[in-house]
Amino acid sequence: MHAMALSSFKARVLGWAFGALCLLLPSHAGATQGMLLTQFDPELQTAAAYHTFERGLLLLAFERRNPDHFTCEGNRYFLYDAQNERMAWFEGGNLLVSGDFKRLVYLKTRRLEPVQPSAIKRFEAQAQRLVEELQVSPGVLQAAASEQDGRRCWQQPVLVPLGDLEEQPLPYLAENLCEKRWCSELYFEQPDQLRLWLRLSPKEVSMVRLDFTDGAHRILKKGAPFHQPELRQQHMARENLLAGKDIKNLQLPLAGGRRLILRQERGGRVSMTLLRKEGDGRLAKVRLKEAQDLLKQDHPRAAFTAARLSSWLNPVDTEARYLQLQALAAYEGTGAVFELMDQEFKGSEKDQICQRLHLDDRFKRLKQQPLFFDQFAQSCPKKFSPNF
Repeated sequence: MHAMALSSFKARVLGWAFGALCLLLPSHAGATQGMLLTQFDPELQTAAAYHTFERGLLLLAFERRNPDHFTCEGNRYFLYDAQNERMAWFEGGNLLVSGDFKRLVYLKTRRLEPVQPSAIKRFEAQAQRLVEELQVSPGVLQAAASEQDGRRCWQQPVLVPLGDLEEQPLPYLAENLCEKRWCSELYFEQPDQLRLWLRLSPKEVSMVRLDFTDGAHRILKKGAPFHQPELRQQHMARENLLAGKDIKNLQLPLAGGRRLILRQERGGRVSMTLLRKEGDGRLAKVRLKEAQDLLKQDHPRAAFTAARLSSWLNPVDTEARYLQLQALAAYEGTGAVFELMDQEFKGSEKDQICQRLHLDDRFKRLKQQPLFFDQFAQSCPKKFSPNF
């Protein structure tokens, strides 16, 4: 497995309060196919890993460690479903998998940036959209907000079936129970019934049972809003495989002969890599088609993840690797695109990619930046003029 150049990626991720690198990055070599998932700082984050051989699920949780202030950025969760060959990242205050491993619920973070005098109408439109999607009054939205430097943020429950990982946002506002971090109490009473605290009125919080079979909710009790000094969140009905372990040098066996590798990197960070012994060219094409559709539907982050999975299933496929560049160009900077290109493509194959990128309108946003021309000149042969 080749070494990864991560410096520019690290610099961009410093905006995350807990310092996590949550972009999926490539790694493939020989008979063992590897995919670097993330690097994280164990001084700033707690990491947990849950796994079931029977269902082939792997869940990784990264949450802030001993924060001294609140931030609107959510925790990060990664799910890999080996049985269905699907994977996804989630950002939210909490995530819980049902006891039958058929669904999960996560509390997606929603936010409003500080209102600017020049963009009051836009702010009002965004706030109105939140009111409609969470089905609460403006008074409830204001009373339940958590704040960070003028930003306001909330949590919305999202139901995710583990077969297709299609997100189904639920029209509720979940209460945040901690002052300096996101935290909540999620509990599956039955595989299709979830109990959690919601904000249904400005001055009360309600313990509610949500029934996913008929969409109904039942209020179990009410009370004044409160905060917990500390709340340990559990995410799956399995033990945390990292608890009490030396995570700086660890291998965990997974379903289907896969492995999760943890290794200490420079600066005290720890990397996590998924390994598999063989791929699946047919399924790789299916996941690539899904990635292409997601990109057309303007879901570049999901498209990037789907393309990464396609590459992991078939590392030599050029189209899956090129689509990662296209998706990355929609939400990352110039440096990220060329760093990934330099890692993934060499020789004549890279010449072909430079030619495609030279003509591809999906890079139009980046081509407006002067840095793009400098990066292009460094990474691509001189026969491709940077004067687009």
